Amino acid sequence: MDINVVIDSGAIYPETVKLVKFKNVIYAPKVGELRIILGEEYSRDVISSLSKYKSDYVILVKDYMQYIVYNGSEAYVIKSDKYTVTKHGLFYILTGLLSGLYAIYKDPVKSAIISVYLVVKTYENIFEKYRLHYTLDEYIMELRSSLKKIIWEGSTD
Repeated sequence: MDINVVIDSGAIYPETVKLVKFKNVIYAPKVGELRIILGEEYSRDVISSLSKYKSDYVILVKDYMQYIVYNGSEAYVIKSDKYTVTKHGLFYILTGLLSGLYAIYKDPVKSAIISVYLVVKTYENIFEKYRLHYTLDEYIMELRSSLKKIIWEGSTD
């Protein structure tokens, strides 16, 4: 099957995982929903659990202060010193970015890593300005600025 699919946490059920196992899938569970995908391989040590699980698809785990991108054999960890995954619907923004970048790049690992980096970097920038008192609109405006810096200007500052 030659379609690219992102399955976010709300659509991750045992039936979904049994039916959708082709290589062009990115599963994006929160850490608690990872148990549905991994089954018996799941433990509190997410990296260890993933390393026991072999798959053809990519899993992007949204953990408390880190995101883990797993491609069936390697895990890439993107950490933040802030609780980025639990704030103001950032899961939904991440999924939107991930879907858009996956449509453009056709590379699930690259798309996941870039999406996570953008969400974390934007959150860190907005946290410096507003701390925890910001709106989703302000976050989106900051995301626009981050996209401009990273994609068009090539800066990661």
